[in-house]
Amino acid sequence: MPPMSYQYYLDHIADLNRIIARMPKAAVDEIGNGCGPAGAKIDLVPDNPLGADFTLPCTRHDVAYHLGENAENKTVGDLMFLVLMVIGIVYNDDSEIQKRLQLTAAMRYFKAVYFRGDDAFYNK
Repeated sequence: MPPMSYQYYLDHIADLNRIIARMPKAAVDEIGNGCGPAGAKIDLVPDNPLGADFTLPCTRHDVAYHLGENAENKTVGDLMFLVLMVIGIVYNDDSEIQKRLQLTAAMRYFKAVYFRGDDAFYNK
């Protein structure tokens, strides 16, 4: 299957999420720092924008970057991040209007890592 196919990325997102889910919690906690850059003195990127909880997607995204080795791995990690945020929003109890706002925030978070995450991914 060609590397740019829809199914290819779906399969690799699922595989990566399973790998991270099976890691010891202590290892995940050591690698992940929630949303935003590691070591920031202030919370530049909130874990709970507009009431949506992005802690798990952000932490798993940190681990994906830690484990990743190439541009394809970065893309899979970024897509997994988006999928996890959207799932969390779809299944929360907030109003439709609140969910629309949260989805806008999720897309902003995704675009930030997809378009500006190269330094964090490659300089680890």
